[in-house]
Amino acid sequence: MTRFRYSGLISVCSLLLTTAQAQKQDVALMAQSLQCLTDVMIRDITSPLVASRNYAYTTIAFYEACRYSDASYKSYAGQLNGLEALPPPGFTECDWLLAGTRAFYKTAYALVFSKEMFQHEWDSLAPILQTRTTDTGRYNRSIRFGDQVAAHILQWSRDDHYLQTRTLQRFTPSITNGSWQPTPPDYMEGIEPYWNQIRPMTLIAASQFVMPRPAAYNTPLFLAACQDVYDTQEHLSDEQTQVADFWDCNPYATQTVGHLVYSIKKLSPGGHWMGIAGVTARQQQPTLAKTAATYSLVAV
Repeated sequence: MTRFRYSGLISVCSLLLTTAQAQKQDVALMAQSLQCLTDVMIRDITSPLVASRNYAYTTIAFYEACRYSDASYKSYAGQLNGLEALPPPGFTECDWLLAGTRAFYKTAYALVFSKEMFQHEWDSLAPILQTRTTDTGRYNRSIRFGDQVAAHILQWSRDDHYLQTRTLQRFTPSITNGSWQPTPPDYMEGIEPYWNQIRPMTLIAASQFVMPRPAAYNTPLFLAACQDVYDTQEHLSDEQTQVADFWDCNPYATQTVGHLVYSIKKLSPGGHWMGIAGVTARQQQPTLAKTAATYSLVAV
C-alpha cells in the first residue's frame, strides 16, 4: 500500500512540475510576442496614443483566442464599446497559446507601420511556435481559429474613427490665452490633437471624468507650483532622480550638447506598462488565460 502511495505522490508531483513548466513557457512566449511589437513601435517612434491603441487591439485578440483554455474567463464582447460576439472555435482540441499568438501576430501586422521589420522580429519566434505540436490537425485548427479572431478584432478596430483622423487638416495651435503652444527647444507639433474623436474602450463620455483646470498663469497658485518644481529640482536626491528616470517614457526625446542635437528613442508609457505587466507575470507564473487577461486589461 505504501508503495502505491509513493507512486501516486510522484505522479502528482510530476504533473505539477510539467504544468508549471508549461505555464512558464506560455508566459515567456507571450512576453516575446509583445516585445516584437514593442521593438517595432520604438523604431517607428509611434506616438503614445497610437501605441496604446495597438497594444489594446493586439492583446484583446490574444486573449479572445486563448481564453478558452479556462472556462471561467469570459469574452470582452458586450463589455467593450462596439465589440460584438466573436466566432466560437467549434472544437475543444486546440493549442490555445498557438491560437492566441496567431491572433496577436495577424492583428499586430495589420496595425504597425514597419511591417517588414515586424515580420523579421516575428520570424525568430515562429520556429518555437511551429514545434509546439506534431499533430497537424491540431496545429491547423489553432492557426485557423487565431485567424478568425484576428479578422474579427481588426474589423472592430476599423470602426473606431482612427483612419478618419489620419485625413484631417493639420492642427494649428490657438492663440487664445490658456491654449496649448509648442515649446522650445524642439517646438514639436501637438500629438494626436484629434484623439478625442476616437471611440473609447469603456467610457461613455469624456464628461465622466472631468479634470480640474490648471492654475491660471501668474496667479499665487501657479507661482507656488513653479517654486515647488524649482526647489525640488535644486535638491534632487538619488532616489528622486532614479524615480524620474524610471518614469521617463518619451518615445522621441532630444538631447542638446553644445551645437549638437540628437534624438533618443524610448518606450512609450503604454509600452512601459506592458513591461511591468510582463515582470509581474514572470514573477507569479499565472495560467495562460490569466496572463492574457492581465496584458489585455492593462492595455484597455
